[in-house]
Amino acid sequence: LRALSLETRFGRVMIAREAMILMLAGLQAMPKEVHEAAKVDGASAWQTFWQVTFPLMLPVSVTTVVLQALIAGWWARRELHKRLQFAP
Repeated sequence: LRALSLETRFGRVMIAREAMILMLAGLQAMPKEVHEAAKVDGASAWQTFWQVTFPLMLPVSVTTVVLQALIAGWWARRELHKRLQFAP
């Protein structure tokens, strides 16, 4: 039972780590010119986030959420099979 708990925590850490990697990749892939244009137009940091960064990160965010749901479902299925002692 203790090993199952450890594996579940490890699964959550994996999900968080992969989400951070995807979000960081999305931020790094964002063109800098768009942020520079917002700054030239006089947008504040808050406006730049909500009107430039957030919309550009939306596809990455949706992909991250979908992948997290799939991974979490896989881990839950795996836990259920282990607890009910089905063959993998």
